[in-house]
Amino acid sequence: MARRILACLAAVAGIGAAGTAYAQTVPVTIVNKTGINGKMFVTVYGQELNGKSFVYFDAAGNKKTFSSANPTPTDYGFNTTGSSITFNVQQVVSARVYVSFCQPAYITVSLNGDQIYAPNTPAPWSPSDKNYSTVLDFAEFNYNNAASPPFDVDITQVDTLGIPMQLNLKSASQNLTSGFNNATSGPTILASLSAAPWNKLIVRDSKKRALRVLIPEKAMILPSSDPNYFPNTFLDNYINRVWTNFAQPGKSFTLKSGNTTYTGTVVNNQLQLKPASGQTAVFGKPSTLYAWQNGAPVVSAGGAPVGDLQRYIQAALLRSIFLTNKDISACPVKNAYTQTPVNLYASTMHANSIRGGAYAFAYDDVCENSSNIGLANPTQLTITLMPLDVTWSKMTCSN
Repeated sequence: MARRILACLAAVAGIGAAGTAYAQTVPVTIVNKTGINGKMFVTVYGQELNGKSFVYFDAAGNKKTFSSANPTPTDYGFNTTGSSITFNVQQVVSARVYVSFCQPAYITVSLNGDQIYAPNTPAPWSPSDKNYSTVLDFAEFNYNNAASPPFDVDITQVDTLGIPMQLNLKSASQNLTSGFNNATSGPTILASLSAAPWNKLIVRDSKKRALRVLIPEKAMILPSSDPNYFPNTFLDNYINRVWTNFAQPGKSFTLKSGNTTYTGTVVNNQLQLKPASGQTAVFGKPSTLYAWQNGAPVVSAGGAPVGDLQRYIQAALLRSIFLTNKDISACPVKNAYTQTPVNLYASTMHANSIRGGAYAFAYDDVCENSSNIGLANPTQLTITLMPLDVTWSKMTCSN
């Protein structure tokens, strides 16, 4: 899901594009196999299909509207001391299911640019956030019976990995899975990131237990004195090599967006993407942080779909395929994570995921490389929570 544009917000509920009748609710079961004992907290929210409000759900599946601003971090969810919990969700989009242990996922509410009261997502990567010391993660979904597919869901590591999750989405005739491979995925990820500078991404509590793994982008914006700071120059040399290579006469790459093929070169230290006909789109040279955030900054659009072009630029930089793949938009992706510098965060997430599908950076859905799954008429979504750290089996919530 990440930064994909969500469509069909104003659809007729319950009727698909071909007139098919779909269920109005989907049961969701969360199964705790983390090893953590104590209260498990759940918060579910999303946007109404008409786009006019955001709502959250109680344990009985009832919707409640965010109707006013609330700057105080607040629990809008429900909890259980059992090993699993089942609840129903109604049709909403841009929705999230937060799960946390020992403490709820605290959320604030503000009036957004569309003049709608919207929840502000927790920021557990920030030491100043109230959720910083909480074991917490989320799955995201869209449920819109007029969309195709009507129900889709994924997990994401675009900000952090807090709880390794496995998704199982069923209908009467299909059974889809995505997410992390098994209960050893979390400990394997920690072991793979144990060497510097990647070990800086692992946030631990006072007892040295892993709370989460940060994406390098979030670790780069921390103060350089912070123990979890990741060097914000990590990709600088590679970006310089890419820019130098394509500034040479005769050196170019291609990128296809829709039905248009662009030829890429570097002129005056700017990346130019020229179509067979029409204006050239021009991008500036990104910093390491900008590359992780959004690919490359736009200098001039030239009428091009810059968002789509940026996603291919970002994917090529973070997968280090810019100098090995003549067509950086070609699928399946070849040579990903094989050239220096290797984005060990992303490659590790993919290596430990079902079919290699993960969201390890914003545009990781390039070439269908994500964890997203979807069905027309689901009968059950099960979210299985697994341990990030083997020491979680010794954790017990006091509340």
